[in-house]
Amino acid sequence: MLPGMINVFFFLKNRTTILGSFLDPRIGDVFTGTGIIQHDKRYGYSVKLKTTPQVYTPRTKVEIVDFLSSQIDGIGKIKAERIFDYFGEDTIQILQGNPELVKKKLESLSLQKNNGLY
Repeated sequence: MLPGMINVFFFLKNRTTILGSFLDPRIGDVFTGTGIIQHDKRYGYSVKLKTTPQVYTPRTKVEIVDFLSSQIDGIGKIKAERIFDYFGEDTIQILQGNPELVKKKLESLSLQKNNGLY
């Protein structure tokens, strides 16, 4: 195991356990990976990961709005929708590459709200 990685497991709604190594997982992260489904008489079904999971990047409007409103303090659903409506499907890439653009848009939205424009 690499430094900074931890072994974790998750119980999904159907009580399936996911076993593997994750790098710095945070609440709300969604991961993609490949693995093998196993069954244990005592513990039930599990998926043993064969690869290190990658953080899934939100792509659709619903995913991006959910991500923004759950991961960034001060951004609710409405503000997240307005950010998406402005930047579109490139919102996450812009946030990662040039967060100042998103910050300026947030400031603009706050001014509009304070001036009663929405």
